[in-house]
Amino acid sequence: MLLAARRDDIAGNVKFFFQPSEEAPPGGALPMIEEGVLEKPKVDYVIGVHVDSMIPVGKIGVRDGHMMAAADDFSLSILGEASHGAKPHLGVDAITLQAQVITALQTIVSRRVNPTHAIVLTLGTIHGGYRQNVIADRVDIEGTLRTLDPKDRRDGVRMIEKTVDHVTKAFGGRYEFDFRDGYPLLTCDPTITEIVRKATSELFGKRSVVEITEPSMGGEDFAYFVNRVPGMMFRLGTGNKKRGFTYPWHHPRFDIDENALWIGAAVMAHSALLCLGDG
Repeated sequence: MLLAARRDDIAGNVKFFFQPSEEAPPGGALPMIEEGVLEKPKVDYVIGVHVDSMIPVGKIGVRDGHMMAAADDFSLSILGEASHGAKPHLGVDAITLQAQVITALQTIVSRRVNPTHAIVLTLGTIHGGYRQNVIADRVDIEGTLRTLDPKDRRDGVRMIEKTVDHVTKAFGGRYEFDFRDGYPLLTCDPTITEIVRKATSELFGKRSVVEITEPSMGGEDFAYFVNRVPGMMFRLGTGNKKRGFTYPWHHPRFDIDENALWIGAAVMAHSALLCLGDG
C-alpha cells in the first residue's frame, strides 16, 4: 500500500518475495532462485527483514559485512564390535571410541583453527548401546559446523573426517561420515546497508538504528539471495520487556510485539524509494 501510493515516484520495479521454509534445508530461498524469482523482471538489489526480540520495538539492527555464518550439518557413526560386557577384550567398544572422538574433535576449534577466526563445532545428538551388559557396536552422532571464512569451512570438513579416521583406526574401529553443505555465509552489502540506515533515520531518527557489532553464528538461507545480487538483511526489533517479549529465537516462549510490523513495512518501503526514486 505504501509503495502503491508513491507509484509515480518509483523509477523501476519492486518485487516482493514471500519466502517459506527458512529452517529446513534446502530452505525456501534456493528453490525460489532456481525457479526464477530473480528474473523477469531482473532483480538488481535485495533487502530482507528478520524479527529480533533482543532489539527493542521501534529500532532496527544493521551490520556491514558478515552477519550470519555458513551453517553445515553432518552425521557420524562410530562402528565397533559387539561383545558381552564382561568380556570387553573380545569386542571394540563404540561408546569408548565415541568418547575419544568427541574429545579429539574439540581440539579442532581450540588448537587447529586460527584463534582470531570464529568457528563453532557442535555435536547435538548422540545415540548408542543396547543394554548395560553389552559392548556397543555402534554410536550415531549428529553435529553442525558454523564458520565465517570460506577456507575455514573447507578445512573444517577435512579436519573433522581426518580426526575421526585416525582415532577410530587407533582403537580398531570404523566410521561412516556424511557431511551436508548447509546455508552459505550471509554478507551484507555496505551500500545497500547504508540505504537502509538512511531510510530508517529519515523515518524514525538516528537513534532508531542499532549497529550490530558481531556476526551471529546462526544460519540463514536469505544468504542465497545476497550471494547472487547485492543486498542486506536488517533485524526488526520486536522486544518489549514490559509485555514479556524478551525470549530469543527458538525459545518455547518466543513471541513478538506486533507493533513492530508496521515499522518494518515502512523501512522496507522507504528503502525501496531511496533505491529507485532517483532512477
